[in-house]
Amino acid sequence: MRTPSENARLVDQAYREGATRLECGPSILTIESTSICNLRCVMCPHAIDAVQRPKHMPGSVIDKLSGVLALASEAQLHGIGEPLSSPAFWSALENPAIHPDCNLNINTNLTLLNDRKLALLLGVKARLKINVSIDAATERTYARIRGAELGEVVDNVRKLVAARGDRQRPIVYINMTLMRENIEEAVPFVEMAHRLGVDGVFFFQMNHQPPEQMERYRIDRDDWHFDYTQQGLWNFKTLSNRCLNEALERGRQLGMPLFPEGLAGLFFDDVPAVTAVAVPAVVQEPPAEAAGPTPGQANPEPRDCRAPWEWSLITTNGEVLPCCYGAPPVGNLNDSSFEEIWNGEAMQTLRKSLSENRIPKACEKGICKYVLNARLAREEEEFRRSEADKAEAERRRGLRGLALAGLDLLRRR
Repeated sequence: MRTPSENARLVDQAYREGATRLECGPSILTIESTSICNLRCVMCPHAIDAVQRPKHMPGSVIDKLSGVLALASEAQLHGIGEPLSSPAFWSALENPAIHPDCNLNINTNLTLLNDRKLALLLGVKARLKINVSIDAATERTYARIRGAELGEVVDNVRKLVAARGDRQRPIVYINMTLMRENIEEAVPFVEMAHRLGVDGVFFFQMNHQPPEQMERYRIDRDDWHFDYTQQGLWNFKTLSNRCLNEALERGRQLGMPLFPEGLAGLFFDDVPAVTAVAVPAVVQEPPAEAAGPTPGQANPEPRDCRAPWEWSLITTNGEVLPCCYGAPPVGNLNDSSFEEIWNGEAMQTLRKSLSENRIPKACEKGICKYVLNARLAREEEEFRRSEADKAEAERRRGLRGLALAGLDLLRRR
């Protein structure tokens, strides 16, 4: 059996060669162990009952993934639900096929931690990283956003950090999804992370979704009304930048690493307040997703997408997707083996199109940077052609006018 590092080298080689049928497995796996959650956070589809398939992943699906788990360099064991509530999560976590060098990542609200689950987390042999979603530094804000008690999750984080002792495993982060309600708690959030002894802080902006989607998120909770459209920090750009700079500087002072999702995505660059002092305070970690173009590449092309060579996402109902950006399923583990799906016609078609620098038909409605950039380029080209057609029509009208004027002059003679 190949090691994850050997498999990753084969993945890279297959991508560079534009291979369509692969001898390697994906180096990155996202396994949606559950789509059930015990909380109803206001910015999450669970809050508006928009999760259409709330269920735990069946054990039979997990069993079919042992071979591919053994090859993974990185595996996410969460989706839109709370992983600690899922039997499938614990089954995957204890799967002996997972290599000790595999980076295992989970996002959790950590409210369901108990002594038995704590012991299981501490016993994981792979490189486990636990990112705890908290979103607030005060009881009031936590109750508004997450509908639960901050003290409970803080106690669980403290218990987890204490239990690992000097081993520094698992790695523990806390994260905040930013909005108007909590942005002014960014500095206290960093200070809380320092007091808890965690290994770093993640900040994320809320997704700026289409208006018709954001309008669905209007929620009354006690004396507070949440409106997704109004809470988005795209409405408060200067405030957001200022608070984040202060948080980054506070992290530098405390030695607390901060992992924003990327400065370009975290800060608003069309308003002032991004200062030079903020940048050295940031320690960025590669995202747990398929690699994109090289840093600084302004216009990612379809050929830069590596997802069909190195990434696979498995949902709770066994569907296999090539990414999480809107591509349709390429198969279902209830009907086929993973290996059959991985090298099936749909996946080979995706790889062929991308290696030829074409957006696959299956991806045309996707929302990734490759599709959006290609769509923008196409629209710009259509605009240029339209303008050129207008100019040509104007030129022809001018020539026709000159010809008619000439004919009229001849008639007068």
